[in-house]
Amino acid sequence: YYREGPAVNEEYPYYVFTGVREDPFFQTGQRQVKVLRDRCPTPHLFMHPKDAADQCIEDGDWAKLETPTGEVVAKVSVQESMKEKHVRVPHGWWYPEMRGKAQLAGSFISSDAVLCSDDPEMLDHEQGIPHFKGFPGRVTRLSEAPTGFSEQVLNG
Repeated sequence: YYREGPAVNEEYPYYVFTGVREDPFFQTGQRQVKVLRDRCPTPHLFMHPKDAADQCIEDGDWAKLETPTGEVVAKVSVQESMKEKHVRVPHGWWYPEMRGKAQLAGSFISSDAVLCSDDPEMLDHEQGIPHFKGFPGRVTRLSEAPTGFSEQVLNG
């Protein structure tokens, strides 16, 4: 079974790839473990240098990645190894320091899951799995860090 992913376009010019795993963590866990969080305090959005320059984004800037389904914020990591017009985001970010039901531990701020469409047309017909790779998105530089983050997150 094969299905084409949604095409990039003028409004959403980048191919988004989700699911980058980060060494200190296993899946979505251990974000609350200080020694691990110190090694990786913020999620990173990986971009090619040309794409970053085209968006006036520098390494370490905060940016918003939007898809037709949702948006996340992350710090940009400019990487020569990235293919042009492709961006990657890590899997399962949440912020245990953002406690309470209203914020759900920041689970909708940087989690790759909010980027993927659950429209039935975009789900695998056999298992109901959405496209995790190669769907359209756009990246916008943020002029400042997102509000509500702890000092550890903001300075990470």
